[in-house]
Amino acid sequence: MTKNLGSPLRLLLVVLALVAFACGSESDETATTAAEDPVAESDAAESDTSGDGATESDPVADAGPAPEASVNVVAGSTDDINGGKPDDIAPGDDVPLALSITDLVEGDGNAAQAGDLLVMHYVGVLQDGSQFDASWDRGDTFSFPLGQGRVIQGWDEGIIGMQEGGRRILAIPPEQAYGAQSPSPDIPPNSPLYFVVDLVAAITPPDVENEAAPATELGVTVLEEGDGDTVAVGDVVEVHFTALIQETGEEIASTFLTGQPAIFEVGVEPTQFLAGFDEALPGNNVGSWLRVIVPPELGLPDAEDNGLPPEPTIVTELFISRIR
Repeated sequence: MTKNLGSPLRLLLVVLALVAFACGSESDETATTAAEDPVAESDAAESDTSGDGATESDPVADAGPAPEASVNVVAGSTDDINGGKPDDIAPGDDVPLALSITDLVEGDGNAAQAGDLLVMHYVGVLQDGSQFDASWDRGDTFSFPLGQGRVIQGWDEGIIGMQEGGRRILAIPPEQAYGAQSPSPDIPPNSPLYFVVDLVAAITPPDVENEAAPATELGVTVLEEGDGDTVAVGDVVEVHFTALIQETGEEIASTFLTGQPAIFEVGVEPTQFLAGFDEALPGNNVGSWLRVIVPPELGLPDAEDNGLPPEPTIVTELFISRIR
């Protein structure tokens, strides 16, 4: 279970802090996470991208083909994407000269585009086939916004166009991985990296329209109904959302910028997040998109103390991604 956060604004402020980091401010906690995550952003491997996620030069042009990587897949799992964690990832002997992409499973869902929030499983190995990390071993997926420099360049470029349900091999040369700056003792400097990645979900952030007037009662609209489990009071949920202040139209928080969901227990007293979310979520399914208009009494009673308008109406669109 998650801990009681004391104030309904506190968790929202955590999200705001994460958004601030995504926009360029420093955060020791986030920096620690990046250092431990082998696909986190590296200063030595920054991607030179335009606003649409396209690179100014073709990283594959005038370069020889990267070696193929053979992959065997653990069989027998019906709950995990593509049969579970891949096994025996065996790169060839030659170091890749350019980013190489091989689709093992094409997938049939949404295609990943720059700006999308991606939910993925992955295994990463070195040239000798030794594993340095795997999301499967942590028992959880990895989420990040694509094309925003939050991961290594080989991921930002190599996952574009991949479809949900797909499995892909990425053979990444050192200059599109971490270069000379190793993020951990498990990855030597100037290492080519090989990943088998599974795209669980590609979620396009919402373009939230503001409301014409402040709300006097909770408003919940199901924009798209999911087909997952139904949320009940007492469930610990993960949601992604974008939130506006109705009175100003200002966007105050978006988990889509950081890739990190809001996680809280629904319907506990005192509320762990927004009382409006506690009332809006029960009865809706995982995978659903909701538009939730939160009146002041179900929102942020201490908003003015934190530089927001007094008793604001909060306009949100949220995606129910998971029940823990």
